[in-house]
Amino acid sequence: KLTHLDLSSNWFEVEGAAAVAGALGQMEKMTQLNLGNNYLGAEGAAALAGALRRMEKLTHLDLRNNELGAEGAAAVARALGRMDKMTQLNLSYNDLGAKGFQAVVVALGRMDKMTELDLSVNNLKAEGAEAVAEVLLQMDKITKLDLSNNDLGAEGAGAVAGALERMDRMTHLNLRLGRGWELCVGPAPAPPAALGPPPVSSVACQCVQDPYMSALVHLCAAPHLLAALSLTPSKPPPLPIHPVFCPIILMACCTVWPWMWMLLKGVCLSRAVCA
Repeated sequence: KLTHLDLSSNWFEVEGAAAVAGALGQMEKMTQLNLGNNYLGAEGAAALAGALRRMEKLTHLDLRNNELGAEGAAAVARALGRMDKMTQLNLSYNDLGAKGFQAVVVALGRMDKMTELDLSVNNLKAEGAEAVAEVLLQMDKITKLDLSNNDLGAEGAGAVAGALERMDRMTHLNLRLGRGWELCVGPAPAPPAALGPPPVSSVACQCVQDPYMSALVHLCAAPHLLAALSLTPSKPPPLPIHPVFCPIILMACCTVWPWMWMLLKGVCLSRAVCA
């Protein structure tokens, strides 16, 4: 009778996935399942696919950070195709690529009840963005969408923009590229019903070069989505110390410190003598 299960961050990998699959296969009434951060890989996903196919009542599924890749996505897609009650799906940090996302496109198209979808950090690029745009046209109930860090490019951003113009229920949208300029839109009061649907309440986009700007501004400034727009430069990330320099810095400290200690000791002794 279990309906909610969180097995995230257990590092199942392939062997653990096979063992878990046997138990999950008997939980046909499950509605919420979290398998995130388990590094399943393509083989682990294939092992779990059979069990997931029996869980047709799932409404929430989290598969983030499992290194699925294109092969793992194909295995999961066969299970996702039966989950027409899904409302929240997280496939982020799986390096799906355009090929992997193409494998799940058909399954996602059947999820007409979907409200929250996270596809961030999957290296989708422009080709994958076009597939995303096609799927979004079938998901008119989406309120939260994360496509950040997918290197969509100007062409991909333009494709997604065209689809999102028709999504009047969107409230949270993330298209960050992780670098460069940042377009941020904060909460705005909802207009009267006579003026149309409420605006997006939380939007984050980023542009690296001018070509990105035209496509993303077109998206972020869509009149039926936003009521306010501000443009601010994003802060550059701090420069980390490369591991190669760590031994050099350590050796320098070990070499210089004894001399500094002797010098300090000599100064103290000379002062004592003078006194």
